[in-house]
Amino acid sequence: MDLASTMQRLLVQVGGQVIDQRAFVSSGTFRYAVLRDGQYQEAVRHPLAITRLAHFLMDALEAQGEKSKPFLIIAPLTEKGTWLAVAVTRASTYNDFGLRFRTAAAKNGTKIVDHGFYPHIVEVADGQETEFVRFLHDVMG
Repeated sequence: MDLASTMQRLLVQVGGQVIDQRAFVSSGTFRYAVLRDGQYQEAVRHPLAITRLAHFLMDALEAQGEKSKPFLIIAPLTEKGTWLAVAVTRASTYNDFGLRFRTAAAKNGTKIVDHGFYPHIVEVADGQETEFVRFLHDVMG
């Protein structure tokens, strides 16, 4: 229980920093944040923690009166030398980011690795994270 509450506090802290610093981009049909800063490393170590962070950010922005949009977080997996891309949508809508991820990767040759049973979570090769977001925007536009 203590670990869960510590992780929740950390996610709220990181989410608050992302919002306060406007460290996200509203990119047409979705919002995204690239968490390059090492201070986020503890919160973004696990894919499901990043998923919770993305939901937190989406909810917080909506509570501030922003329009509901899917949220994408890209964070480094330094131990693997890759980037983790996690996309969330509203629970009432189908999350088709797995298909969109594969389409964007095919368009620009980005190497992605599916992450288990979660099609909305993929690993992107280091150095291709920015291009991946650009092509994802094109796919969704």
